[in-house]
Amino acid sequence: LFDRFLLTGLSFDPRVRDEVGMPKPLLSSMSARVIVTSDTPAEHLRTVYADAMLHQIRSQILDFVGIAPSEITYFQGASSVDEQTVKAWISELRELAQEAA
Repeated sequence: LFDRFLLTGLSFDPRVRDEVGMPKPLLSSMSARVIVTSDTPAEHLRTVYADAMLHQIRSQILDFVGIAPSEITYFQGASSVDEQTVKAWISELRELAQEAA
C-alpha cells in the first residue's frame, strides 16, 4: 500500500533537495505503526537477513518521506497460523490501537 500515498508532491518534493540531493520529505508531521506478516521466523530475519526488510520499511520508505517516529509490529508464521494465534495477534493489535488513540 505504500505506493498509494508515496506520490510526488504529496509525500516528497523533488524540486527541493537537501545537501546530499535527497528530495524534501513532506510528511514530517506524521508517525506510523506498520504491521508486517511473514513466514520468516523473527530470529532468522535478525540473524541471517540483519532485519533488512524492517530496515527498508523504516529507513528507505518512512524516513524518506519524513514519517517518524515509526514502529513495526512483526507477526511470523503467517501462512500456517492457527486460530488461537490469530486471536492473539488481533488482541495485540487492539491493544496497540487503544494505546495510539
